[in-house]
Amino acid sequence: MNMQDLPSFPREKVAIITGANSGIGLETATFLAKAGGTVILACRSSERGLQAQAIIGKNSRFLELDLGNIASITAFSKTIHDDFPKIDLLINNAGVMHPPFTRTVDGFELTFGVNYLGHYMLTLQLLDLIQDVEHARIVNLTSIAANRPKVLDLENLNTEKGYKKHAAYGTINLLKLMFAITLNEKLSSNGHTAISIAAHPGVARSNLTRHMPFFVKPLISPFIMSTHRGTIPILHAALSSNVHGGESWGVDGWREMSGYPTLARINPLAIQAEFRAKAWTLAKELTGIDLV
Repeated sequence: MNMQDLPSFPREKVAIITGANSGIGLETATFLAKAGGTVILACRSSERGLQAQAIIGKNSRFLELDLGNIASITAFSKTIHDDFPKIDLLINNAGVMHPPFTRTVDGFELTFGVNYLGHYMLTLQLLDLIQDVEHARIVNLTSIAANRPKVLDLENLNTEKGYKKHAAYGTINLLKLMFAITLNEKLSSNGHTAISIAAHPGVARSNLTRHMPFFVKPLISPFIMSTHRGTIPILHAALSSNVHGGESWGVDGWREMSGYPTLARINPLAIQAEFRAKAWTLAKELTGIDLV
């Protein structure tokens, strides 16, 4: 499959892509804008967001969004509600990978606060514009790292007891997968038409891969795809007709590192309803937001 094989994104449709200033986010936004739809580039950096808008040009609009700041998420949501009657596609792409231990301005560990809680808040604050739109989708980007955790310590998701950056990254990607599945169940049970999906790009060149340890890169370099190729499974999840709510899409190559779109492996922990319910409850308690 190549990009020319993907369905179009018509002029009347609106997409929001977090972290759209580089890598997978920028490639995804460029494709959707060139297809004719309106694309909101939700980026933390004004400088990089405006640069992305200049690169993409027509049909793109930068709006500032810091997923590590509750006030910024709320302000962004208000602007979207003021300017758009509906949203057809939300792609939760932004994230941090293996940062040193840091707290967000609201006191959350950075990976947990940005990659998971930030997208949880953003999605639920925008959900009224998405949930009943025909063919609308919410795509949560995850990673093959979501398959690593064998246990899930629900008492330490905010790293109250120690911080191991690689373990935190795997756990938070597992949480995003769980969020995608649970959100789809809730949308369906409440009679909404939008669907929620998880997707990962395999191992593609992006701002995240630059943080890989120097000794790892030579070992996996034969399997690292271009950013262009890594974008295809994300666009497949966002646009293709053979995608269903609650699924997780990845790539078909060795260890799901490269290849073409296929249904991804799902960590058995993500299937356990009890774990998913507890993770949702924790996010609700920490953010004060729930699906209504």
